[in-house]
Amino acid sequence: MRSTESRFFDHSTFSGKMHGVKYRIREFVSSRCSWKCLPTFVLFILIAILIWLAYMEQLKDDPPIIESVNGTVSFKGNQINFSKLSTRFYNLLNNSTIPVAVINIENSIVVATEFSNAIKKLSNSLTEIYLNNVTLIGQFHRTHLPNLRDFTLSQVVDAERLEAYQEKEYVQSILFFDLIENELWDLKNISNLGVNIVFNVNGFKFINVNQNSSTGARELTVYVPYCNEILQNTRGTYEVLSLATCSITKDSIPKNLEYLNFFEVVILDGEISEILEGMTQLQFLFLDLANTTIDVSQLPKSLVCLSLSTIPLTYNSSTSDVALSNLDTLSFGFNFMLDEIYNNFEKIFPNVDHVAAFGLRAANYRLLESCYKAQVYWVLVEEFNHKTTTEREKDLSVMLRNIGITSNEANFLVTLPKYSDSLVAFPLTNLQEHDYRFMLLGWYKFLSFEAYRNADKYVIEI
Repeated sequence: MRSTESRFFDHSTFSGKMHGVKYRIREFVSSRCSWKCLPTFVLFILIAILIWLAYMEQLKDDPPIIESVNGTVSFKGNQINFSKLSTRFYNLLNNSTIPVAVINIENSIVVATEFSNAIKKLSNSLTEIYLNNVTLIGQFHRTHLPNLRDFTLSQVVDAERLEAYQEKEYVQSILFFDLIENELWDLKNISNLGVNIVFNVNGFKFINVNQNSSTGARELTVYVPYCNEILQNTRGTYEVLSLATCSITKDSIPKNLEYLNFFEVVILDGEISEILEGMTQLQFLFLDLANTTIDVSQLPKSLVCLSLSTIPLTYNSSTSDVALSNLDTLSFGFNFMLDEIYNNFEKIFPNVDHVAAFGLRAANYRLLESCYKAQVYWVLVEEFNHKTTTEREKDLSVMLRNIGITSNEANFLVTLPKYSDSLVAFPLTNLQEHDYRFMLLGWYKFLSFEAYRNADKYVIEI
């Protein structure tokens, strides 16, 4: 028969709640557990206590911060539900003696309607909103913010909901600000609003519109299926363009770019060579394109950094003046290198200092030999093939062993004798190899490093 002792305690008080916990533990042990399972139960309780103590220690070292300084009101949480502390935060907004210009919320759970209602009173003073690493509850209301200049929303959602955040209607509702009262702006005009916008979900950088305040240079990153519609309606010029998993037309890409990054982009009416033609100012080019090739002669001579993934580079020996004399960094990913490139490496890349090969059949002794002859400063390889077929390759194998690279080392960086007489090798840890790949193949434009490392968890269908 179950005890009725707990019914005589007031469970609304702290002592009553603690008694309830104690009562349930005792009931569980007496009615459902034999003494044989007691050690397991005790271990479970100890683990729970340790987790709780670690959590409290974390709060002590990094407690939530709510502050108002010179018109900036900030909340920096520590996995704390912002809604529990929102009264204090919103009191700071309402009672600030200086007009609130900046709102900054980090690592929090935000009730969207509550936030919308609070900032309506700040319509004329707000110029910057930063919501970083937040989980939203509910939906925002459209809010008139005529002086807004910077808007950041970095959101955390369940993985299965990620794809919905590329849909046009949903993005429009999330970007809740209106610059003109009672006038909803069209998403295709997002780059024309005069607002710096960062919209990230689970580390995926879906939309980034930015203008450098000192140089005036404009940057546009679009990782949504309707990118061509945004490009076709963009007014003015911009220098940095990054596009991912979308389809475009040739006329949507300007010729004055200094930086261009295409990740799994489909060109509907032509080839990448036609887009690159006439780009005399282009310095940084990152291409990850399927079912296409590009010839050395079709690349802008102004390039300083070139990265090619899944797109073979070809070379026609009859073509004159093909040297990429300004190129400093060359990266290949997930493709192979043709004999013509190996044989003419010094001629094509006379001044290259840094070469990286990721997931390549080209990551072999032939690449190392080509870089050695071209006096490259360092070579980084992933999944290096240690198989030797010539005497020269055997010599290089001995050279690698002498500087600490054995046949068990597949990922490493080696400096060649360009600026010194000695060779130095650095075996790469898994983290280092991922870091180099993330940066040199240009993926940093489309996702955070954490999202990149969790790519299997967060998958967006193309």
